[in-house]
Order: sequence, then structure tokens, then C-alpha cells
Amino acid sequence: MQNNVFTPTDSIKFDKIEFLSKDYYFGMNRWKPSLDKIRVIPSERCYFKIKLSNQREEMIKQSGQSTLLDLLLPNGNVFEGDYGRLIIAITGTEVTGYADKEI
Repeated sequence: MQNNVFTPTDSIKFDKIEFLSKDYYFGMNRWKPSLDKIRVIPSERCYFKIKLSNQREEMIKQSGQSTLLDLLLPNGNVFEGDYGRLIIAITGTEVTGYADKEI
């Protein structure tokens, strides 16, 4: 995010969401963004946008707040352990979330 403009750098495509049946955050299936692409923007934080359909794309807001969900980038090249793990809630009017652990 720079000057309130979101610049996509990486994405994960979910063909089908099956709640509580698959973990995309640990092990081999973990979200592994190119953090250098974010740093080039330049930004020390990453933000998240979700596309639910061709008609609905939304920035993910911090749960219980009106601010956008963001994470401080780690010093290394990837998020490790529980860092970078996001819990997301999708409702009829908004998408909110929070980080399991933050740096």
C-alpha cells in the first residue's frame, strides 16, 4: 500500500473453500509471498485484498476496527511459524480478519 493505493504483489487461488478442513498457512502449503516485491513499493507492512467474485473485491479490515488489516514484514524473506497466519471472517457486508501472531 502506498498513498492509499493497493498494489498486488502475490496471490493465492482457492478453488473451493472448505472451512476447517485444510490449513494453507503451515508446512508446504503455506502462504509464501515475495516480501522483496512489497519492500520495493516501498513498504514495511503488507495489506490484504480478497476477491470473492467478479463483482466483489474487498480490502480486509482489522476485526473490530475500521482500519485495514496489515502486518509488519519480518526481517527475513518469509513469515515463519504462526507469524503471517491470518484468521478471516466473510460476511454479507465486509471482510475482516486478524493475525494469529504479529512481529
